[in-house]
Amino acid sequence: EERLLEITGGKVDAVTSATVKTFEFTSLKELKGQVPRAKIGDLEISRLFLGGNLMGGWAHARDLIYVSKLVKTYHSDQKVFDTFRLAEKCGINTILTNPRLGRVINDYWVKEGGKIQFFSDCGIGGDAIEGVKMSLRGHAHSCYVQGEISDRLVREGKVEEIAKALDFIRQQKIPGTSSPMPAGIGAHKLETVKACVEKGIKPDYWVKTLHHRNYWSAKPQEENDNIWCVNPE
Repeated sequence: EERLLEITGGKVDAVTSATVKTFEFTSLKELKGQVPRAKIGDLEISRLFLGGNLMGGWAHARDLIYVSKLVKTYHSDQKVFDTFRLAEKCGINTILTNPRLGRVINDYWVKEGGKIQFFSDCGIGGDAIEGVKMSLRGHAHSCYVQGEISDRLVREGKVEEIAKALDFIRQQKIPGTSSPMPAGIGAHKLETVKACVEKGIKPDYWVKTLHHRNYWSAKPQEENDNIWCVNPE
């Protein structure tokens, strides 16, 4: 979206504001308990994850083109470490993010003694297998085919490539164990899920976007890169 604005000279609507003054801060002293957990394969995971978009600078701020640089600057390694540590104290033991964050996650393990688990979306260059390989170099605990990649492969009639990626992921081991790595499929469109089910493809888990469409930049066009879930109902 930033490149498009630069190319087209699009109008920038830089209307924004500071944090609302009534924002209520809390502390760990007020923590009532820890996040419950479940299992996917042999991995025990918290039922609430961290997401890595802002840490990596994927702000999805539309025409506020300064925001990506702002959040990247704010999220120094130490700030990310602080966030991971706070999450773990609350019982959140997993982050789901792009393989590009593998370096800072690994540094957290080594430098801070952290234990947070790394689920990778493998979203690199539009190639599922290459994304998995990069995630493995970052010692991911699980990999899934990113929704944007899955949607495209289904649209192009290449569902079998999703199945090949799952097979490749399952050939790997969870770091530090002999257990097979859980393999997932992401999707923005429900049609992607349906296509995989119709082909008999069974991931260990799904990653599906769900959100309303009542925000200002959700345009009525049939295809809009700001509407990831086109049919939340």
